[in-house]
Amino acid sequence: MRARTIREGSVGLLILAGCAAFGGLILWLGSLRLGSRSYKFIVNFTEIAGMQVGAVVRYRGVEVGQIAAIKAKTNGVDATVEISNTSLSIPRESRVEANQYGLIGQTTIDITPETTLSTEVGSLNPLSSQCQESKLIICDKTAFREILRRFEER
Repeated sequence: MRARTIREGSVGLLILAGCAAFGGLILWLGSLRLGSRSYKFIVNFTEIAGMQVGAVVRYRGVEVGQIAAIKAKTNGVDATVEISNTSLSIPRESRVEANQYGLIGQTTIDITPETTLSTEVGSLNPLSSQCQESKLIICDKTAFREILRRFEER
């Protein structure tokens, strides 16, 4: 009787370990980062010069994210930018450029702010509901062409 209990317990533990390993594999292949949040916004380019999904995004020369998706449109190309640090507030009045670096011409996106943000903006979070109302920083799920339009209105 005792041997049967040990055998059944071993089989149960083996099944649990297999499920955990399978779940870990799925998370690893999906590049899911537990405990870290990011935000995304869309930038419209007339052409992207060979840019690929996963390309580096730099803010003031520092790597802050990557290209999450690229979608061709009739009048341009939409690149979805994913910023990995939600505490980074990027001013709406920023210049976004596609640049090529290195011997093989790897294309990256460079974000350069045109203005400086006040200290009160530091409390704004790109994921918060107040972000869209502030009109000071780039918020989650914002299209950059909207940002450019708002920039020109001022």
